[in-house]
Amino acid sequence: HETKAGGRVVKNVAGYDLARLLYGSLGALALIAEVAIRLHPRPRASTTVRLLVDAASAVSVAMELAGGAAEPSALQWMDGVLLIRVEGETKSDDAQVDVLTRGAEIRDVECTVLEAASQDEAWATFRANANGVEGDTLLHLHTLPSRLQDIASSLESAAASAGVEARLQSNVGRGTHSVRI
Repeated sequence: HETKAGGRVVKNVAGYDLARLLYGSLGALALIAEVAIRLHPRPRASTTVRLLVDAASAVSVAMELAGGAAEPSALQWMDGVLLIRVEGETKSDDAQVDVLTRGAEIRDVECTVLEAASQDEAWATFRANANGVEGDTLLHLHTLPSRLQDIASSLESAAASAGVEARLQSNVGRGTHSVRI
């Protein structure tokens, strides 16, 4: 039997949500034989805004962005630094950058719009932490985004009692966390 969970159009709301049904059945109800992927062109411009915030403030910023005008393509927190990337067709949609910097002014936190070289360097640091080096132990956690503060404080006390160095990096909008020990 053949079953399709989507069509060739962007919006397809007819019928059952088979993707959720398959997920809920832990894959026991179907075999995936064909996958159709929609591709988007790479954005012409990208800007990164850096905020110096603690874990609780990072979660608060992420929740505000979820319902706001800015649509970040990346939202990563590590060691008190929140990097927010916005992408678009022009100088990275200056309106989105304005929304982010205005929000930082309201919160009274240090906010910097990074130049291209600084932007690449900042993201490279985050990638290096997520990948680790030989001899590191990497843990990946998935939680509600709002749990970042709890994870950060628990990790800090556990690392101190074990006598190890642990760095937490979090995709604040999704609740995916990487720990490098």
